[in-house]
Amino acid sequence: MQKIGDITDTADGNGEFTDGNVAGNVQPTELMAAWFNSVQREIIAVLAAAGIAPDKTNDKQLSEAIQAILSKGISGSGYLISENNLSDLKDASEALGHLGLDNVGNWQAVQANGGKHSSGNHHMYIDWDGKKLHYTVDDTDVGEAFTTQNPPTAEQTGSYPMAGGYLSEEASATVISNLKTASNGQAIYAPMWRSCIKNRGGDVDFADGASACFRMVEIVSNYAFAEILVDGFGSARSFEFRNDGSLHAPSSVYAGQGFIAPDGNLYGPVWGGYANNWILQQINALNVAINNQIAASINNNNSNWVNPNFATAVRLGAERVQASTNDSGGLVSLGGGEVLTGAQGIGGSDFNKAYWRARAIQYFINGQWVQAGSA
Repeated sequence: MQKIGDITDTADGNGEFTDGNVAGNVQPTELMAAWFNSVQREIIAVLAAAGIAPDKTNDKQLSEAIQAILSKGISGSGYLISENNLSDLKDASEALGHLGLDNVGNWQAVQANGGKHSSGNHHMYIDWDGKKLHYTVDDTDVGEAFTTQNPPTAEQTGSYPMAGGYLSEEASATVISNLKTASNGQAIYAPMWRSCIKNRGGDVDFADGASACFRMVEIVSNYAFAEILVDGFGSARSFEFRNDGSLHAPSSVYAGQGFIAPDGNLYGPVWGGYANNWILQQINALNVAINNQIAASINNNNSNWVNPNFATAVRLGAERVQASTNDSGGLVSLGGGEVLTGAQGIGGSDFNKAYWRARAIQYFINGQWVQAGSA
């Protein structure tokens, strides 16, 4: 199509019409027949393309021609015809690629929105980062998809990880056994918690290797205890923390540098070994010291230490006679430190009526005689 500037030099610098400026010595654009003919031919060409004959009484033919061309297309023009529903694409695969739809395939489409939980029309996206699928709804990242290749972690599901970790603060765990029945005196066992070293035998049985176990045991109608079993190298030993507060250990109980032996003896550096040996040493040393003191007192005729601490003589005190003359019989009572020395029946051998004789035992200490049994 020609512009007016292609036909006359009275147009402006853009090749467009101008009204001119007399004061500025600018001529108005001349209206040339060639330009009008060019415009008319352009319009007639549009009508012809649409198959419309010019009609001088219809001022809407250009608009109608454009609508007809958009609706029916122009054969060989390379433009799509709406009535063909994209069947006139020269290369559908290439067109899908340009639209980002080349990998859709022929599968039935999944409908988004409109379901029972839909709150309106949303844009939904599935992304692949090379390892995981991710979902986005509108501008919200709703997270990753869990699959067999991308299972959720324990933390993501609120579980305790198999590899260990930390429970939430104030959390507690309880493991309850199945229903158990037993008679009085029989033992029933709660589930066992066990720690062991792999490939050391303890992870297979209780015969060797190393493992430690914890469980609750109830001796029905008797007592209960928390049991720690320690397995290692051919034996399993049981430590019992009983409900009465006592600890039952299968062998010595160690504390610091000492221990309590299975027979109850104590061992530690404060005793210089076993406590019973230390006690015997102290007794022997005391006996030696006493004997030495006695010997020294005797050798030195020193009664100042012996007399206050030892009895140097023993005797029987004055005789006391008590008669029983009624049928109740027997000596009424013996005094403190007294011993029975004789009895004489009254009127024959009937000792229900008799004279009972008793004498007190006395010992000499610190220069005086003291009756046994007195303060």
